[in-house]
Amino acid sequence: MKDLLIPSYLKKVGAVVKSKILLVIGIIALSLAVSFLYAHVVVFDPGHKFVLHREVVNLKESMARVSFNMPRDAYLLKIKHIILKNHHKGILVNGLSINSNLSCSRRGIVETSYFYVPREVMRSGENILEVYFSENWPSDIDVQILNYQKEINNRIYILFPDSINLPSGEMTFQGVVLPAFLISFFLLGSIYFLRKLLSLNLRRLFVYELYSLLPFFMFLISIFIFSEINKTYKVVISSAYFWLLGFVSFFFCIISIVSIKLFQGYLRKDFLIFNPKALNILIKAFKWFRKKELSDKCVIFFMLPLLVCPFFLILNLESMVNGLISISYLSLVGGLSIKLIKFSRGGGSEK
Repeated sequence: MKDLLIPSYLKKVGAVVKSKILLVIGIIALSLAVSFLYAHVVVFDPGHKFVLHREVVNLKESMARVSFNMPRDAYLLKIKHIILKNHHKGILVNGLSINSNLSCSRRGIVETSYFYVPREVMRSGENILEVYFSENWPSDIDVQILNYQKEINNRIYILFPDSINLPSGEMTFQGVVLPAFLISFFLLGSIYFLRKLLSLNLRRLFVYELYSLLPFFMFLISIFIFSEINKTYKVVISSAYFWLLGFVSFFFCIISIVSIKLFQGYLRKDFLIFNPKALNILIKAFKWFRKKELSDKCVIFFMLPLLVCPFFLILNLESMVNGLISISYLSLVGGLSIKLIKFSRGGGSEK
């Protein structure tokens, strides 16, 4: 009898091991696919890479001269002035004529002309812009020079094809390896957590996470395909925006799964849908935290965000780190203030 049970037991163990191996392979493949897109559509530190020079020049004659010190890159030149009759503009950058007038718009009495300045025209360091007017010229012009075509909330940028800030797509540690590792870590961690908490099978959890990442993945692949097909516009996003979208999809997946499970338990009048052991650990942790005084809770809340700050620094999310640190220190100041008030009153318990 024992001899008959051993093969069936080995088959069950083999099936479990096989499912886990397939799960790990699937998550690694998904992470590498997202990391490939990350290396081709994400730009690091856009606040320092994308620059803007603006200057208002008063004209006493038909020519305006602007000197600007900027990196050698492809630029968009904007020139604003009041609308004039019978006028023509000529643009020279470093002595070379710029004929690529992208568009011209008029709003009220103001005319804005847009010119594309190729990277090959620019020099590293000081560059000279000369604007010539024929016959009539305005009293002043507003000149803007920027190395991107458009930006949306400092998150999405439209660049020229010859921009130096386009993602290289190379297989670097920061560009591919690190994102793949972090994405795999979060996906596997969430699957392990939900499996322990809700007793769901691995295949269903993997399908849930695929569904949650599908909009995020489609957004990235749409940007990648558009940039590959289009020869005039290249779209990139900041690393902070990439991880923000990823974390939103990630946490939306977890919240959705837990909510669906709770709703199913409510319909069946079965409130023991959670794994008893995991639920017991959560209840004990909650009771332990509940018994703490308010000042201790503030200190604990101060320490929790600091645990994730190193990961955000690795991902170049300095703005998010600054926000978390500000919140943490406010919590610390609140906790220490409460303790100081308690000490000055004689050490009574907090209410």
